[in-house]
Amino acid sequence: MRICARCGQEQAVAPGEPLWPLGWRCEGCGWQVGAAGAVALLKPELADTATGYSGHLFEFHAVHEASHFWFSPRRDLIVWALRHFFPNARSFMEIGCGNGPVLAAIAQMRPDLALFGAELHPKGLERASQRLGTRAQFVQMDAREINLRDEIDVIGAFDVIEHIAEDERVLEQMYKAVRPGGGILVAVPQHPFLWSESDERLFHQRRYERGEMERKMRAAGFDVIWSTSYTSLLFPAMAASRLLARPAGAGSGAGVGTGAVGAGQEDGLSEREFDVAPWLNRILKGIQDLEVKLTKSGMRWPVGGSRFVAGVKPASN
Repeated sequence: MRICARCGQEQAVAPGEPLWPLGWRCEGCGWQVGAAGAVALLKPELADTATGYSGHLFEFHAVHEASHFWFSPRRDLIVWALRHFFPNARSFMEIGCGNGPVLAAIAQMRPDLALFGAELHPKGLERASQRLGTRAQFVQMDAREINLRDEIDVIGAFDVIEHIAEDERVLEQMYKAVRPGGGILVAVPQHPFLWSESDERLFHQRRYERGEMERKMRAAGFDVIWSTSYTSLLFPAMAASRLLARPAGAGSGAGVGTGAVGAGQEDGLSEREFDVAPWLNRILKGIQDLEVKLTKSGMRWPVGGSRFVAGVKPASN
């Protein structure tokens, strides 16, 4: 069911119909979905604001996301987790899809899936739409107001929820939007002692304590079925880099940021940390590829720069 963003009236989504047809109008109150090219606009008043994420980073990430040691193995892990934990899924939505690299990888490996990309920033959606064409539907929206009920098999949010002050509300909205028996895949930065200027520049609200995301997912109604750290083999180097870069006297813990509503494709690294020599990138990518391979084989990592969690909405609900 789609839910009118103004009056809350629900309407069934016909098989094969876009979640948000361009120009769709609510029969109850007359509210109409906006459009920018092929992108449906649900929250145009928030488009490309700096709230939650800085739009210039889409261009910056576009240069690095194809082969950078952080991005490429991470996409491999996401595609594997989707296939492994939700083999019968027929639809997938990514909240904070950014330029669309994760959706593009899923489209290649799972041609059977109906794909939807959601993002606060049309700048990212424009790039994602060019990349995937009609293979996915794209919608500009606020992650706190997904405005769907029992409609999507799996929703992913990868390094997105930490940007949003009301993270528990986002999880509740994801629970509402997912079909019974479906679920979510979430990745967030963890370990508050790693808090640094990078987190502040990237509009983070927090880094999560170990177990915190799992507790919040359970509170939203999900059963947690998988949890592991990511960037574990490189964690000592990452921790040293962050701690050495921290200004004297700086504290640790959750940040106060300015993000409140947004989403975005951001991966816990500062711009400085993207500037890696090609030879070093190859080495680091090899280490990350090994970690992902071990994770797929059943390894669960206690510490790491990020936390990956999968949750299922009980089929009885």
